[in-house]
Amino acid sequence: MIESNSVQYIKGEEELQLITQEMEGMSLEMGYATYEGEHYQKSFVMGWQRAEELPKDPNDVATEELNEASLQDGTVTVGVQSRDGVSMKTVTIVWGNAAVERKLDRDPGELADGQMKMVYWIDAAGELAYMDHSVSFTDLTDGSTMKMDSTYAYEELTGEIPFPAEIKSYRR
Repeated sequence: MIESNSVQYIKGEEELQLITQEMEGMSLEMGYATYEGEHYQKSFVMGWQRAEELPKDPNDVATEELNEASLQDGTVTVGVQSRDGVSMKTVTIVWGNAAVERKLDRDPGELADGQMKMVYWIDAAGELAYMDHSVSFTDLTDGSTMKMDSTYAYEELTGEIPFPAEIKSYRR
């Protein structure tokens, strides 16, 4: 099982996103940043490096899942649930095995027990507060099982973005 945690800070034109994945006792971190007009990327195996452009923001990818063509393959439910003692509106989308194969660009019949689920948590002000994303399947080509759970929390940033020293001291 892979557990993924992400934190993203945005202030004006600057941003920092750090993604930590825990799997089989290992902790791996990657990230993306825009600092003083320059883009940076950190992979699981390398430190921070200057980048020409940043990859697509996973939050943008997640909201793209809400387009009509994508929704036709999923089951959508709207409700009210409680999280951390706060009642919020939720929009839940669940896709089955065939849709997971298409989304992962896999041939029909390569995966079994596939499911992708996204839960959007909307606060009383109508703002996105959290997004939970999970994917699970068995790969029939090699017998491996994949399970990934991610949670994105959206909060107002107070103070400055905590850019790593490697980015702040990068030689131009």
